[in-house]
Amino acid sequence: GGALPLEASRHEPPFSEREAEHTSEKRRIGRAAAAQIRSGETVILDAGTTTHEIARALSEQTDLRDVTVVTNNLPAAVWLMDFAPHITVIVVGGQTQPRRR
Repeated sequence: GGALPLEASRHEPPFSEREAEHTSEKRRIGRAAAAQIRSGETVILDAGTTTHEIARALSEQTDLRDVTVVTNNLPAAVWLMDFAPHITVIVVGGQTQPRRR
Protein backbone atom coordinates (compact mmCIF):
# COMPACT_ATOMS: atom_id res chain seq x y z
CA GLY A 1 0.00 0.00 0.00
CA GLY A 2 0.86 3.67 0.12
CA ALA A 3 1.24 3.94 3.87
CA LEU A 4 4.33 5.70 5.17
CA PRO A 5 5.87 5.63 8.62
CA LEU A 6 4.92 8.58 10.81
CA GLU A 7 8.54 9.80 10.97
CA ALA A 8 8.69 10.24 7.18
CA SER A 9 5.71 12.60 7.23
CA ARG A 10 7.40 14.90 9.78
CA HIS A 11 10.42 15.66 7.60
CA GLU A 12 10.38 19.03 5.96
CA PRO A 13 13.31 19.99 3.76
CA PRO A 14 15.34 23.06 4.79
CA PHE A 15 14.23 26.49 3.57
CA SER A 16 17.10 26.64 1.07
CA GLU A 17 15.96 23.40 -0.59
CA ARG A 18 12.29 24.41 -0.68
CA GLU A 19 13.23 27.85 -2.02
CA ALA A 20 14.90 26.21 -5.03
CA GLU A 21 11.77 24.23 -5.95
CA HIS A 22 9.10 25.65 -8.29
CA THR A 23 10.78 29.07 -8.30
CA SER A 24 8.95 30.51 -11.31
CA GLU A 25 5.57 29.52 -9.89
CA LYS A 26 6.39 30.98 -6.48
CA ARG A 27 7.57 34.24 -8.05
CA ARG A 28 4.40 34.47 -10.11
CA ILE A 29 2.25 33.90 -7.03
CA GLY A 30 4.34 36.40 -5.06
CA ARG A 31 3.93 39.12 -7.69
CA ALA A 32 0.19 38.48 -8.01
CA ALA A 33 -0.33 38.61 -4.24
CA ALA A 34 1.83 41.72 -3.80
CA ALA A 35 -0.12 43.49 -6.54
CA GLN A 36 -3.24 43.23 -4.35
CA ILE A 37 -1.64 45.19 -1.49
CA ARG A 38 -2.42 48.92 -1.31
CA SER A 39 -0.94 51.80 0.63
CA GLY A 40 -2.15 51.95 4.22
CA GLU A 41 -2.73 48.21 4.55
CA THR A 42 -1.32 45.73 7.03
CA VAL A 43 -0.35 42.30 5.70
CA ILE A 44 0.40 39.10 7.60
CA LEU A 45 2.95 36.79 5.97
CA ASP A 46 3.38 33.32 7.44
CA ALA A 47 6.65 31.41 7.21
CA GLY A 48 7.36 29.83 3.86
CA THR A 49 9.12 30.19 0.58
CA THR A 50 6.11 31.45 -1.37
CA THR A 51 5.40 34.15 1.20
CA HIS A 52 9.07 35.10 0.96
CA GLU A 53 8.42 35.77 -2.74
CA ILE A 54 5.54 38.06 -1.73
CA ALA A 55 8.02 40.02 0.39
CA ARG A 56 10.44 40.24 -2.53
CA ALA A 57 7.71 41.52 -4.81
CA LEU A 58 6.58 44.04 -2.19
CA SER A 59 10.10 45.43 -2.00
CA GLU A 60 9.86 46.34 -5.69
CA GLN A 61 6.66 48.36 -5.16
CA THR A 62 8.31 51.60 -4.09
CA ASP A 63 5.07 53.56 -4.59
CA LEU A 64 3.48 51.90 -1.52
CA ARG A 65 3.15 54.07 1.59
CA ASP A 66 2.26 53.19 5.17
CA VAL A 67 2.32 49.44 4.56
CA THR A 68 3.04 47.19 7.52
CA VAL A 69 4.08 43.55 7.22
CA VAL A 70 3.62 41.32 10.26
CA THR A 71 5.51 38.07 9.90
CA ASN A 72 7.19 35.13 11.58
CA ASN A 73 9.14 34.59 8.35
CA LEU A 74 12.68 35.65 9.29
CA PRO A 75 14.10 35.55 5.73
CA ALA A 76 11.20 37.72 4.51
CA ALA A 77 11.64 40.14 7.41
CA VAL A 78 15.35 40.52 6.74
CA TRP A 79 14.69 40.96 3.02
CA LEU A 80 12.18 43.71 3.66
CA MET A 81 14.46 45.44 6.17
CA ASP A 82 17.32 45.39 3.63
CA PHE A 83 15.42 46.23 0.44
CA ALA A 84 12.16 47.92 1.43
CA PRO A 85 12.74 50.78 3.85
CA HIS A 86 9.30 52.12 2.86
CA ILE A 87 7.63 49.12 4.57
CA THR A 88 7.30 48.72 8.34
CA VAL A 89 8.19 45.19 9.46
CA ILE A 90 6.92 43.62 12.67
CA VAL A 91 8.37 40.22 13.58
CA VAL A 92 6.24 38.09 15.86
CA GLY A 93 7.84 35.90 18.47
CA GLY A 94 8.03 32.19 18.55
CA GLN A 95 10.40 29.28 18.67
CA THR A 96 13.02 28.98 15.95
CA GLN A 97 13.59 25.72 14.16
CA PRO A 98 17.26 25.66 13.13
CA ARG A 99 16.94 22.40 11.19
CA ARG A 100 14.38 24.03 8.86
CA ARG A 101 16.59 27.01 8.09
